Amino acid sequence: MKANALLVGVLIWAGGLAAAVYSTSQLDEALSRQHVVATARALMPRPIGLRAKPVPASVYKRIADTLRSTNEVVEFQATADTLAIRTRDTAEYASWMLAITTAIAQAPEYRWTVKELCAGPICPGAPLTAEIAAHQIQTEVRQ
Repeated sequence: MKANALLVGVLIWAGGLAAAVYSTSQLDEALSRQHVVATARALMPRPIGLRAKPVPASVYKRIADTLRSTNEVVEFQATADTLAIRTRDTAEYASWMLAITTAIAQAPEYRWTVKELCAGPICPGAPLTAEIAAHQIQTEVRQ
C-alpha cells in the first residue's frame, strides 16, 4: 500500500512538473507573439489628415493687379476669399478663358476651386463670370 501511495505521489509530482513545463513554454510563446505584435504596431504608418488652409487675400490682390495690366478686356476683382474674373463682351470668350487659366498659373503652389462659373447672356451681372478660390493643402499626422 505504501508503494502504491508512493507511486501515486510520484505520478502527481510528475504531472505537476509536466504541467509547469508546458505552461511555461506556452507563456514564452505568448510573450513572443506579443513582442511581434508590438513591433508591427510600432512600424505601422500613422494616419494622415488633410486640411485646406485658405489663401491670404494678398495673393488674390497680387494676381488681380498683375493680370489687370496685361488684359484690358477682362475685369479682375480680388476679395478676401475669391478672385472674380468677368467680361461683359461674349465675343471675348477666348480672352476670358485665358485669363482664368493664367490666374491659376500665377500661383501653382495652391489648389484652385471654381466657386461660380457662368457663361451666357442669362448670367447675372456679366455674361462671362468666373469666381475662383485657392487653398493650400496641409497634412497632419493623427495619433
